[in-house]
Amino acid sequence: MIRSLFLISLIINGVGSSILAVGYPYILLSDSTPMTYYYANMGIIFLFTSMGALLWGYKIDYATDIWQFRIVILLIEIFSTLLLLILLVSKIAFPPIMLLLFIAILEFLFAYEIPWSRVAWHELNDWAEQQGGKHLNVSLYIVIATSLISALGPGLGALLGITQGIDTIVAIKLFSLLPYFYICYLMMKMQVKRTAAQRSQLTGGLRSVFQQRYYKTLAIAVVFTIFANAFLMVALPVVVMESLANKSYGLVTLFYLLSALIPIFCTTLLNKTRVNSRIQRYPITIFISLFIFGILFFQLHTFYAKSFFYLLYNIAIIYFNVLITNTIYQKGLEMQQGRLFSLFQVTMNFSFPIAAITVSIAPDSSQYFLPVVGFSLFLLIAIAVYFIIQINKVPAPVHHWRR
Repeated sequence: MIRSLFLISLIINGVGSSILAVGYPYILLSDSTPMTYYYANMGIIFLFTSMGALLWGYKIDYATDIWQFRIVILLIEIFSTLLLLILLVSKIAFPPIMLLLFIAILEFLFAYEIPWSRVAWHELNDWAEQQGGKHLNVSLYIVIATSLISALGPGLGALLGITQGIDTIVAIKLFSLLPYFYICYLMMKMQVKRTAAQRSQLTGGLRSVFQQRYYKTLAIAVVFTIFANAFLMVALPVVVMESLANKSYGLVTLFYLLSALIPIFCTTLLNKTRVNSRIQRYPITIFISLFIFGILFFQLHTFYAKSFFYLLYNIAIIYFNVLITNTIYQKGLEMQQGRLFSLFQVTMNFSFPIAAITVSIAPDSSQYFLPVVGFSLFLLIAIAVYFIIQINKVPAPVHHWRR
Protein backbone atom coordinates (compact mmCIF):
# COMPACT_ATOMS: atom_id res chain seq x y z
CA MET A 1 0.00 0.00 0.00
CA ILE A 2 2.73 2.46 0.97
CA ARG A 3 4.59 1.74 -2.27
CA SER A 4 1.46 2.51 -4.30
CA LEU A 5 0.98 5.80 -2.44
CA PHE A 6 4.62 6.69 -3.06
CA LEU A 7 4.29 6.14 -6.82
CA ILE A 8 0.99 8.06 -7.01
CA SER A 9 2.43 11.04 -5.12
CA LEU A 10 5.58 10.86 -7.27
CA ILE A 11 3.48 11.08 -10.45
CA ILE A 12 1.45 14.02 -9.08
CA ASN A 13 4.62 15.88 -8.12
CA GLY A 14 6.31 15.17 -11.46
CA VAL A 15 3.29 16.28 -13.49
CA GLY A 16 2.99 19.47 -11.42
CA SER A 17 6.60 20.40 -12.02
CA SER A 18 6.35 19.60 -15.75
CA ILE A 19 3.29 21.85 -16.02
CA LEU A 20 5.31 24.76 -14.61
CA ALA A 21 8.47 24.07 -16.65
CA VAL A 22 6.57 23.68 -19.95
CA GLY A 23 3.63 25.99 -19.24
CA TYR A 24 5.67 29.14 -18.59
CA PRO A 25 7.42 29.12 -22.00
CA TYR A 26 4.03 28.51 -23.67
CA ILE A 27 2.67 31.57 -21.88
CA LEU A 28 5.46 33.52 -23.58
CA LEU A 29 4.44 32.09 -26.96
CA SER A 30 0.78 32.98 -26.42
CA ASP A 31 1.88 36.56 -25.63
CA SER A 32 3.65 36.80 -29.03
CA THR A 33 7.06 36.89 -27.37
CA PRO A 34 9.98 36.87 -29.86
CA MET A 35 11.29 33.35 -30.51
CA THR A 36 14.79 34.32 -29.34
CA TYR A 37 13.41 35.24 -25.92
CA TYR A 38 11.36 32.03 -25.83
CA TYR A 39 14.38 29.83 -26.57
CA ALA A 40 16.52 31.77 -24.08
CA ASN A 41 13.95 31.11 -21.34
CA MET A 42 13.76 27.42 -22.23
CA GLY A 43 17.56 27.21 -22.24
CA ILE A 44 17.95 28.80 -18.80
CA ILE A 45 15.29 26.54 -17.23
CA PHE A 46 16.92 23.51 -18.87
CA LEU A 47 20.38 24.58 -17.66
CA PHE A 48 19.26 24.97 -14.03
CA THR A 49 17.53 21.57 -14.12
CA SER A 50 20.65 19.85 -15.48
CA MET A 51 22.92 21.57 -12.94
CA GLY A 52 20.60 20.48 -10.16
CA ALA A 53 20.50 16.86 -11.33
CA LEU A 54 24.30 16.64 -11.33
CA LEU A 55 24.69 18.26 -7.91
CA TRP A 56 21.90 16.34 -6.18
CA GLY A 57 23.03 12.97 -7.54
CA TYR A 58 26.31 13.41 -5.67
CA LYS A 59 24.50 14.51 -2.48
CA ILE A 60 22.16 11.51 -2.57
CA ASP A 61 24.96 8.95 -2.79
CA TYR A 62 26.60 10.33 0.36
CA ALA A 63 23.40 10.91 2.38
CA THR A 64 22.86 8.48 5.26
CA ASP A 65 19.14 9.33 5.48
CA ILE A 66 17.76 10.18 2.04
CA TRP A 67 14.22 10.77 3.39
CA GLN A 68 15.20 13.43 5.90
CA PHE A 69 17.28 15.31 3.35
CA ARG A 70 14.41 15.11 0.84
CA ILE A 71 12.06 16.65 3.42
CA VAL A 72 14.41 19.64 3.77
CA ILE A 73 14.54 20.20 -0.01
CA LEU A 74 10.75 19.81 -0.30
CA LEU A 75 10.17 22.38 2.45
CA ILE A 76 12.39 24.89 0.64
CA GLU A 77 10.55 24.12 -2.62
CA ILE A 78 7.11 24.51 -1.00
CA PHE A 79 7.90 27.84 0.67
CA SER A 80 9.59 29.18 -2.49
CA THR A 81 6.56 28.24 -4.61
CA LEU A 82 4.19 29.73 -2.02
CA LEU A 83 6.21 32.97 -1.98
CA LEU A 84 6.08 33.19 -5.79
CA LEU A 85 2.32 32.57 -5.77
CA ILE A 86 1.76 35.30 -3.14
CA LEU A 87 3.79 37.77 -5.21
CA LEU A 88 1.81 36.93 -8.34
CA VAL A 89 -1.61 37.10 -6.66
CA SER A 90 -0.66 40.39 -4.98
CA LYS A 91 0.05 41.82 -8.46
CA ILE A 92 3.48 42.95 -7.33
CA ALA A 93 5.35 43.98 -10.45
CA PHE A 94 8.83 42.60 -10.92
CA PRO A 95 11.01 42.29 -14.04
CA PRO A 96 10.54 39.23 -16.31
CA ILE A 97 14.12 38.17 -15.56
CA MET A 98 13.18 37.85 -11.86
CA LEU A 99 10.21 35.62 -12.71
CA LEU A 100 12.43 33.50 -14.94
CA LEU A 101 15.06 33.11 -12.20
CA PHE A 102 12.36 32.22 -9.67
CA ILE A 103 11.04 29.45 -11.92
CA ALA A 104 14.57 28.29 -12.79
CA ILE A 105 15.42 27.99 -9.08
CA LEU A 106 12.24 25.95 -8.49
CA GLU A 107 13.28 23.61 -11.31
CA PHE A 108 16.78 23.44 -9.81
CA LEU A 109 15.22 22.26 -6.53
CA PHE A 110 12.94 19.83 -8.38
CA ALA A 111 16.00 18.34 -10.12
CA TYR A 112 16.69 16.58 -6.82
CA GLU A 113 13.66 14.47 -7.66
CA ILE A 114 15.20 13.06 -10.85
CA PRO A 115 17.83 10.79 -9.23
CA TRP A 116 16.28 10.73 -5.75
CA SER A 117 12.98 9.08 -6.71
CA ARG A 118 14.83 6.17 -8.36
CA VAL A 119 17.09 5.62 -5.35
CA ALA A 120 14.25 6.08 -2.84
CA TRP A 121 12.00 3.65 -4.72
CA HIS A 122 14.79 1.06 -4.63
CA GLU A 123 15.33 1.59 -0.90
CA LEU A 124 11.59 1.56 -0.16
CA ASN A 125 11.19 -1.80 -1.92
CA ASP A 126 14.10 -3.30 0.00
CA TRP A 127 12.48 -2.14 3.23
CA ALA A 128 8.98 -3.36 2.20
CA GLU A 129 10.28 -6.82 1.30
CA GLN A 130 12.05 -7.04 4.68
CA GLN A 131 8.66 -6.30 6.27
CA GLY A 132 7.11 -9.20 4.34
CA GLY A 133 5.80 -7.19 1.39
CA LYS A 134 5.27 -8.61 -2.09
CA HIS A 135 8.27 -8.78 -4.45
CA LEU A 136 7.81 -6.37 -7.37
CA ASN A 137 9.49 -5.73 -10.70
CA VAL A 138 11.14 -2.63 -9.24
CA SER A 139 12.61 -1.23 -12.45
CA LEU A 140 9.43 -1.59 -14.51
CA TYR A 141 7.22 0.19 -11.97
CA ILE A 142 9.46 3.25 -11.66
CA VAL A 143 9.90 3.46 -15.45
CA ILE A 144 6.11 3.30 -15.95
CA ALA A 145 5.64 6.04 -13.34
CA THR A 146 8.18 8.34 -15.00
CA SER A 147 6.71 7.52 -18.43
CA LEU A 148 3.29 8.66 -17.20
CA ILE A 149 4.86 11.92 -16.04
CA SER A 150 6.40 12.39 -19.49
CA ALA A 151 3.07 11.57 -21.13
CA LEU A 152 0.86 13.88 -19.06
CA GLY A 153 3.08 16.73 -17.83
CA PRO A 154 4.24 18.43 -21.05
CA GLY A 155 0.82 18.14 -22.72
CA LEU A 156 -1.03 19.62 -19.77
CA GLY A 157 1.69 22.25 -19.37
CA ALA A 158 1.32 23.39 -22.97
CA LEU A 159 -2.49 23.46 -22.72
CA LEU A 160 -2.58 25.37 -19.42
CA GLY A 161 0.21 27.68 -20.52
CA ILE A 162 -1.81 28.77 -23.55
CA THR A 163 -5.22 28.94 -21.86
CA GLN A 164 -4.38 29.96 -18.26
CA GLY A 165 -2.12 32.46 -16.55
CA ILE A 166 1.11 32.03 -14.62
CA ASP A 167 -0.87 32.17 -11.33
CA THR A 168 -2.72 28.95 -12.19
CA ILE A 169 0.31 26.86 -13.11
CA VAL A 170 2.25 28.04 -10.04
CA ALA A 171 -0.74 27.10 -7.84
CA ILE A 172 -0.84 23.65 -9.47
CA LYS A 173 2.88 23.29 -8.81
CA LEU A 174 2.36 24.17 -5.13
CA PHE A 175 -0.50 21.72 -4.54
CA SER A 176 1.36 18.92 -6.37
CA LEU A 177 4.12 19.14 -3.75
CA LEU A 178 1.86 18.54 -0.74
CA PRO A 179 0.98 14.81 -1.19
CA TYR A 180 4.62 14.04 -1.91
CA PHE A 181 5.77 15.89 1.19
CA TYR A 182 3.28 13.96 3.32
CA ILE A 183 4.40 10.56 1.98
CA CYS A 184 8.09 11.40 2.45
CA TYR A 185 7.32 12.59 5.98
CA LEU A 186 5.62 9.24 6.69
CA MET A 187 8.66 7.39 5.37
CA MET A 188 10.92 9.37 7.67
CA LYS A 189 8.65 8.70 10.68
CA MET A 190 8.55 4.99 9.82
CA GLN A 191 12.35 5.09 9.88
CA VAL A 192 12.85 3.65 6.42
CA LYS A 193 16.63 3.63 6.51
CA ARG A 194 19.11 2.89 3.77
CA THR A 195 19.77 -0.84 3.75
CA ALA A 196 22.98 -2.54 4.78
CA ALA A 197 23.54 -3.28 1.12
CA GLN A 198 24.41 0.38 0.72
CA ARG A 199 27.92 -0.52 1.85
CA SER A 200 28.68 -1.09 -1.79
CA GLN A 201 31.39 -3.23 -3.31
CA LEU A 202 32.38 -0.08 -5.22
CA THR A 203 32.88 2.70 -2.71
CA GLY A 204 34.73 5.10 -5.01
CA GLY A 205 33.52 7.51 -7.64
CA LEU A 206 32.01 6.77 -11.03
CA ARG A 207 35.45 5.90 -12.37
CA SER A 208 35.35 2.69 -10.33
CA VAL A 209 32.14 1.74 -12.17
CA PHE A 210 33.32 2.50 -15.70
CA GLN A 211 36.65 0.78 -15.16
CA GLN A 212 34.66 -2.44 -15.37
CA ARG A 213 34.56 -3.49 -19.01
CA TYR A 214 30.89 -4.47 -19.04
CA TYR A 215 29.68 -1.13 -17.70
CA LYS A 216 32.04 0.82 -19.97
CA THR A 217 30.81 -0.96 -23.11
CA LEU A 218 27.16 -0.69 -22.10
CA ALA A 219 27.56 3.03 -21.32
CA ILE A 220 28.91 3.70 -24.83
CA ALA A 221 25.95 1.86 -26.40
CA VAL A 222 23.52 3.78 -24.18
CA VAL A 223 25.00 7.20 -25.07
CA PHE A 224 24.76 6.51 -28.81
CA THR A 225 21.16 5.29 -28.37
CA ILE A 226 20.24 8.44 -26.45
CA PHE A 227 21.56 10.64 -29.28
CA ALA A 228 19.81 8.51 -31.91
CA ASN A 229 16.54 8.99 -30.03
CA ALA A 230 17.18 12.74 -29.84
CA PHE A 231 17.35 13.00 -33.64
CA LEU A 232 14.02 11.18 -33.95
CA MET A 233 12.35 13.34 -31.29
CA VAL A 234 13.62 16.58 -32.85
CA ALA A 235 12.15 15.57 -36.21
CA LEU A 236 8.93 14.14 -34.73
CA PRO A 237 6.67 17.23 -35.04
CA VAL A 238 7.79 17.86 -38.64
CA VAL A 239 7.40 14.22 -39.72
CA VAL A 240 3.96 13.89 -38.12
CA MET A 241 2.58 17.15 -39.52
CA GLU A 242 3.81 16.33 -43.04
CA SER A 243 2.03 12.97 -42.95
CA LEU A 244 -1.32 14.49 -41.97
CA ALA A 245 -2.04 16.00 -45.40
CA ASN A 246 -5.64 17.27 -45.23
CA LYS A 247 -6.62 15.32 -42.12
CA SER A 248 -7.78 17.06 -38.97
CA TYR A 249 -4.93 18.50 -36.93
CA GLY A 250 -6.87 17.39 -33.86
CA LEU A 251 -5.34 13.99 -34.59
CA VAL A 252 -1.99 15.37 -33.43
CA THR A 253 -3.20 15.68 -29.83
CA LEU A 254 -4.63 12.16 -29.97
CA PHE A 255 -1.39 10.91 -31.52
CA TYR A 256 0.79 12.23 -28.69
CA LEU A 257 -1.57 11.04 -25.97
CA LEU A 258 -2.12 7.50 -27.25
CA SER A 259 1.49 6.97 -28.33
CA ALA A 260 2.51 7.65 -24.73
CA LEU A 261 -0.25 5.81 -22.84
CA ILE A 262 -0.74 2.67 -24.98
CA PRO A 263 2.94 1.60 -24.75
CA ILE A 264 2.75 1.88 -20.95
CA PHE A 265 -0.32 -0.38 -20.94
CA CYS A 266 1.26 -2.85 -23.40
CA THR A 267 4.53 -3.04 -21.44
CA THR A 268 2.60 -3.75 -18.24
CA LEU A 269 0.81 -6.65 -19.97
CA LEU A 270 4.04 -7.98 -21.51
CA ASN A 271 5.58 -8.08 -18.04
CA LYS A 272 3.30 -11.04 -17.26
CA THR A 273 4.42 -13.05 -20.32
CA ARG A 274 7.54 -14.90 -21.46
CA VAL A 275 8.32 -12.06 -23.83
CA ASN A 276 9.54 -9.93 -20.93
CA SER A 277 12.03 -12.53 -19.68
CA ARG A 278 13.37 -13.12 -23.19
CA ILE A 279 13.92 -9.42 -23.74
CA GLN A 280 15.83 -9.17 -20.46
CA ARG A 281 17.88 -12.23 -21.42
CA TYR A 282 18.78 -10.77 -24.83
CA PRO A 283 18.94 -6.95 -24.45
CA ILE A 284 20.34 -6.59 -27.98
CA THR A 285 16.74 -7.09 -29.18
CA ILE A 286 15.86 -3.73 -27.58
CA PHE A 287 18.45 -1.86 -29.68
CA ILE A 288 17.49 -3.71 -32.87
CA SER A 289 13.78 -3.03 -32.25
CA LEU A 290 14.47 0.67 -31.76
CA PHE A 291 16.32 0.75 -35.09
CA ILE A 292 13.65 -1.14 -37.08
CA PHE A 293 10.64 0.73 -35.65
CA GLY A 294 12.41 4.09 -35.93
CA ILE A 295 13.37 3.58 -39.58
CA LEU A 296 9.84 2.47 -40.47
CA PHE A 297 8.45 5.54 -38.69
CA PHE A 298 10.65 7.79 -40.85
CA GLN A 299 10.15 5.96 -44.15
CA LEU A 300 6.44 5.12 -44.24
CA HIS A 301 4.27 7.92 -45.62
CA THR A 302 0.78 7.54 -44.16
CA PHE A 303 -0.08 9.07 -40.80
CA TYR A 304 -1.60 5.89 -39.37
CA ALA A 305 1.40 3.75 -40.36
CA LYS A 306 3.75 6.26 -38.73
CA SER A 307 1.56 6.29 -35.61
CA PHE A 308 1.63 2.50 -35.35
CA PHE A 309 5.41 2.20 -35.59
CA TYR A 310 5.99 5.17 -33.30
CA LEU A 311 3.82 3.38 -30.75
CA LEU A 312 6.00 0.25 -31.12
CA TYR A 313 9.09 2.46 -30.87
CA ASN A 314 7.83 3.83 -27.55
CA ILE A 315 7.36 0.29 -26.21
CA ALA A 316 11.01 -0.40 -27.10
CA ILE A 317 12.04 2.88 -25.40
CA ILE A 318 10.33 1.76 -22.19
CA TYR A 319 12.30 -1.49 -22.29
CA PHE A 320 15.46 0.53 -22.95
CA ASN A 321 14.77 2.59 -19.81
CA VAL A 322 14.09 -0.61 -17.85
CA LEU A 323 17.45 -1.98 -19.06
CA ILE A 324 19.25 1.11 -17.73
CA THR A 325 17.31 1.07 -14.45
CA ASN A 326 17.95 -2.65 -13.94
CA THR A 327 21.65 -2.13 -14.50
CA ILE A 328 21.93 0.76 -12.03
CA TYR A 329 19.89 -1.20 -9.45
CA GLN A 330 22.38 -4.07 -9.44
CA LYS A 331 23.87 -4.98 -6.10
CA GLY A 332 27.28 -3.41 -5.74
CA LEU A 333 26.28 -0.04 -7.21
CA GLU A 334 24.27 1.30 -4.26
CA MET A 335 26.79 4.05 -3.52
CA GLN A 336 26.74 5.27 -7.14
CA GLN A 337 23.00 5.10 -7.93
CA GLY A 338 22.28 8.81 -7.47
CA ARG A 339 25.14 9.94 -9.71
CA LEU A 340 24.46 7.27 -12.35
CA PHE A 341 20.78 8.25 -12.65
CA SER A 342 21.81 11.93 -12.76
CA LEU A 343 24.36 11.23 -15.49
CA PHE A 344 21.78 9.35 -17.55
CA GLN A 345 19.21 12.15 -17.16
CA VAL A 346 21.65 14.96 -17.97
CA THR A 347 22.90 13.09 -21.06
CA MET A 348 19.30 12.86 -22.26
CA ASN A 349 18.71 16.55 -21.48
CA PHE A 350 21.69 17.71 -23.50
CA SER A 351 21.09 15.33 -26.41
CA PHE A 352 17.95 17.18 -27.56
CA PRO A 353 19.43 20.68 -27.98
CA ILE A 354 22.58 19.20 -29.57
CA ALA A 355 20.48 17.30 -32.13
CA ALA A 356 18.26 20.35 -32.75
CA ILE A 357 21.23 22.68 -33.25
CA THR A 358 22.92 20.16 -35.57
CA VAL A 359 19.84 20.01 -37.80
CA SER A 360 19.22 23.77 -37.68
CA ILE A 361 22.76 24.76 -38.80
CA ALA A 362 22.81 22.23 -41.63
CA PRO A 363 22.14 23.44 -45.20
CA ASP A 364 18.46 23.58 -46.13
CA SER A 365 18.94 20.82 -48.68
CA SER A 366 20.09 18.35 -46.00
CA GLN A 367 17.72 19.25 -43.17
CA TYR A 368 15.05 16.88 -44.48
CA PHE A 369 17.15 13.71 -44.37
CA LEU A 370 19.67 14.61 -41.64
CA PRO A 371 17.44 13.39 -38.74
CA VAL A 372 16.97 9.91 -40.24
CA VAL A 373 20.69 9.72 -41.11
CA GLY A 374 21.68 10.78 -37.59
CA PHE A 375 19.19 8.36 -36.05
CA SER A 376 20.37 5.44 -38.19
CA LEU A 377 24.08 6.13 -37.76
CA PHE A 378 24.01 6.51 -33.98
CA LEU A 379 21.78 3.49 -33.42
CA LEU A 380 23.83 1.26 -35.74
CA ILE A 381 26.93 2.22 -33.74
CA ALA A 382 25.06 1.40 -30.51
CA ILE A 383 24.06 -2.01 -31.88
CA ALA A 384 27.63 -2.71 -33.01
CA VAL A 385 29.02 -1.71 -29.61
CA TYR A 386 26.52 -3.88 -27.75
CA PHE A 387 27.38 -6.82 -30.00
CA ILE A 388 30.92 -6.51 -28.60
CA ILE A 389 29.52 -7.50 -25.21
CA GLN A 390 27.89 -10.62 -26.64
CA ILE A 391 30.41 -11.70 -29.30
CA ASN A 392 33.46 -11.19 -27.08
CA LYS A 393 31.50 -12.51 -24.09
CA VAL A 394 32.28 -9.48 -21.98
CA PRO A 395 31.23 -10.76 -18.54
CA ALA A 396 28.52 -8.96 -16.64
CA PRO A 397 29.26 -8.30 -12.96
CA VAL A 398 28.79 -11.32 -10.71
CA HIS A 399 25.70 -9.81 -9.10
CA HIS A 400 22.53 -10.39 -11.07
CA TRP A 401 19.73 -8.08 -12.13
CA ARG A 402 17.01 -7.49 -9.60
CA ARG A 403 13.56 -8.13 -11.01
